[in-house]
Amino acid sequence: MVDKTRIRWAARREPGGHMRRHALVGTWIACLAGTAAFGCGDDGSGDDDALADDGAAEAETGADADADADPEATPDMDANPDPAADGTEDGVDDETSVPVDPAAPGPFPWSVVDDQVVRGSRTTPVSVLIPDVPGGAALPLVLFLPGFQMRSAWYLPLLERIASHGFVVVRADPPASLMSSSHPEQMLDARAVLDWALDPAGPVGGRADAARVAASGHSAGGKIATMLAFADSRVTALLGFDPVNGSGPLGYTADQPDIVPDQVAPLAIPIGLLGETTDSTAGLGGQACAPAAQNFQTFYDAATSAPWVASWELLGADHLDFVYDTSTCGLPCSFCRNGAADGNAVRATVQTLAVAFLRRHLLGDAAQDAWLLGEFLPAEVVLQHRP
Repeated sequence: MVDKTRIRWAARREPGGHMRRHALVGTWIACLAGTAAFGCGDDGSGDDDALADDGAAEAETGADADADADPEATPDMDANPDPAADGTEDGVDDETSVPVDPAAPGPFPWSVVDDQVVRGSRTTPVSVLIPDVPGGAALPLVLFLPGFQMRSAWYLPLLERIASHGFVVVRADPPASLMSSSHPEQMLDARAVLDWALDPAGPVGGRADAARVAASGHSAGGKIATMLAFADSRVTALLGFDPVNGSGPLGYTADQPDIVPDQVAPLAIPIGLLGETTDSTAGLGGQACAPAAQNFQTFYDAATSAPWVASWELLGADHLDFVYDTSTCGLPCSFCRNGAADGNAVRATVQTLAVAFLRRHLLGDAAQDAWLLGEFLPAEVVLQHRP
């Protein structure tokens, strides 16, 4: 049975307008052939984050990003991803305990390890956020993949918020370009990153729990994450941020295969899908960034084996509201429509739902259902849920 609930708020345009850079007419054709077709990655030639020399791991510390992003929020210092402490699958919740608020930053600072994973001739830059959780136990792992021609660094506030709740977060940028973008190769790159992250002798140092792994991604990254979940049984949950089952300019091919429903229907793991419909119709250049025939709804409809699946449509949001930094995006970002909702409010809702989903399905925190399905469901959301 499908539970479809609508909760509305007054949509607002982002202060100053959610500005997107528009390309010159003479250059948009190349992106028209690629951006929306692939579902709005990185060409692997560079990154905003400097990699350590010769691929060596480099550590730094970060703890204040969430406070900067949300100065009104105060971390719940009772939050503890230890199952025995918060009612997760390994413990029993105290009826008098206060549920962890997924809308607030978690209590844990984190360190960062930058490296690269080499697979044959392909090199994938990676950056890992490792929360400083007392006790040294292995923590759930979240692997994140960006959209086509996007960089994973552009989603940092979301990923830092997740890490603050006690999750090891790996962001990876598999190589892709307008001229060469093979989804199967990117999936294998992501799988190599997962091998690297779960290697007890590797730079992550055994802090990631191989039994609790979520694959996630935005746009085309959501498609690659789905392909990884289909190919690798180590993935125990799937979280898509406006995923797009994109194709190449000539339609589906071996390099850009159609994965819905064939690679979605067999998935017997919890699946969460955040989406929007503003970009289901054509924007600049006559091409939609998240076409209705390839968007999150098609993933939801195909997820017939999932023991738990939900989709949350963020009313008034657009495809790029899931991205925190579009200032250097340029051409790939110029084709998407500008939604009516306030982008900052959309991203706050995305953070809440993402943390709640991961706590629910990687930590067994059933209290998160109040935010995912119930009374605290964020505003301006259309919910679908099975069973």
